[in-house]
Amino acid sequence: MPDRYAEAGDPWAGMDERAGSLDALLELAEAQGPRPDRPAAPPMQGRRQSVMPLVEIARAATRDEAMAGLERWKARHPEVARLLRPADVLVDSMRGRSSTWTRIRVNLRHVPEPDRPGQEPLEVDYDPWAGP
Repeated sequence: MPDRYAEAGDPWAGMDERAGSLDALLELAEAQGPRPDRPAAPPMQGRRQSVMPLVEIARAATRDEAMAGLERWKARHPEVARLLRPADVLVDSMRGRSSTWTRIRVNLRHVPEPDRPGQEPLEVDYDPWAGP
């Protein structure tokens, strides 16, 4: 870059000494008219629906319990587990009433559709909202 600068000079030299005009920009804005309103989003109907093929594996009080559930699921579906990439295993720390809990979901986007297992009963089914 120093060689190029020495050869071509500063392309922005003198920029602050010359005032520009916004006239052309203002004319263009007037010709285009007001920006159209964005179409309204449809109202939400209950919970958000995922566009990815997700299955939930576990809801657990601890991360270790949830990960153990994931390993049991993988042992039951070894052909699917081989196709998963690290980003396909979604481990979320969720907020409960007074503590956190862990949810694990698996994104089956890299598994051919006919080979995707459906949603099964959860490996670990902790209810963070249940009373003591």
